[in-house]
Amino acid sequence: MAENCEGCKYWQKSGVSDNGFVGECHRKAPAPEVSNAASDTVMRFAVWPTTANEHWCGDFVARPLADDLVAEKLAMIEKLEARRRERHP
Repeated sequence: MAENCEGCKYWQKSGVSDNGFVGECHRKAPAPEVSNAASDTVMRFAVWPTTANEHWCGDFVARPLADDLVAEKLAMIEKLEARRRERHP
């Protein structure tokens, strides 16, 4: 798998563009934004960076595959079961 946003565990798909998917990078906290859309009201909010699925950065961490997550959970269950058997033979 390519080391791009789509394969990163911090990226969340949020839509589609003419060039593919777009999403938000949740690697760091959302950045504050201020909007003053030609009115007296100033809106303050926070947003995560929006990126295209093929973009990349230096903070890439591979998204775990479902099989890896299942194997990890099974190993944890087996470990807990072994502890239980030790305590209650």
